[in-house]
Amino acid sequence: MGCTEALTRDHEGVMEAAEAATGMAVMLVQGRDPEPGDLSTLVIYARTFIEQVHYLREEEVLFPVVKSRLPHLSSECDRLKADHSRARSLMERVAAGEGGAQQTGEVLAEWARLVRAHTREEEAYLLPIVERSLGPERCLQVRTGFARMDRPGRERMAEPLVRRYLVPA
Repeated sequence: MGCTEALTRDHEGVMEAAEAATGMAVMLVQGRDPEPGDLSTLVIYARTFIEQVHYLREEEVLFPVVKSRLPHLSSECDRLKADHSRARSLMERVAAGEGGAQQTGEVLAEWARLVRAHTREEEAYLLPIVERSLGPERCLQVRTGFARMDRPGRERMAEPLVRRYLVPA
């Protein structure tokens, strides 16, 4: 089992949430409402899984290990953490619904673009380096830290939303 397998599983749910968010954003910008409760479900998922589990896995477990063992990646970890802060801020604005439906849709679309680009970068760049570079002892440390943060079932909360809000390419 690799060091970052849990993050890769998390990323599947994060990408599903971004996909659903994009579909909802299109509807909101067009003046149409998503299904009742769906936007709230997305906000709950972002707050309880993406922010409170996934981001913390990275910020409290992965990034400190990477910075100590692979210091040349410190600035990359700092930038990725800044993305987390920006995503949190955008989701707060979505939750508040400030500015009405159209503005909420625009902010939601920005959130989706950010988390999608962020996730792709981690999968393509950071995680492969971590897998190649950390030894067995550090991998065990990372996996153990991730396991302490597990909240079974929450990682797939966005899945039903994807089917309703899939935007054709």
